[in-house]
Amino acid sequence: MVIGLLVILTIVLLLIMIGAIWGINVAMARMVGDKHRALEEISATGQAPAAWRRRYEEKLTRLRQVSADGAELKSVQTRAVADYVGRLDKLIKYVETTSLVEGEDTREVLLEKLTAARASWLAAGAA
Repeated sequence: MVIGLLVILTIVLLLIMIGAIWGINVAMARMVGDKHRALEEISATGQAPAAWRRRYEEKLTRLRQVSADGAELKSVQTRAVADYVGRLDKLIKYVETTSLVEGEDTREVLLEKLTAARASWLAAGAA
């Protein structure tokens, strides 16, 4: 009776541990994958990734449909640029420190592209 209970408890704990490990692996793969997808999109287009823009584009569309004034639209656009630049700054720090970049030459090129995109976004946000 006690041995059977211990076996069941051991199996349940083992399944919980396996589930937790799987969940952590999925979360890490998503976090790293999202960063690398964003890096690829920014370096290819020079624009904020679609995943970042989606929220603000939807809000701007809603505001335009209800004929919002220009100040409200400008406010949302300013917040969007600030959000994009903040996220980009985090990506720049990630590129500077990660070992997942192929080599130092790749890192330098990527940092140049990210810095150029940052300057472009700030200039567009100020306009």
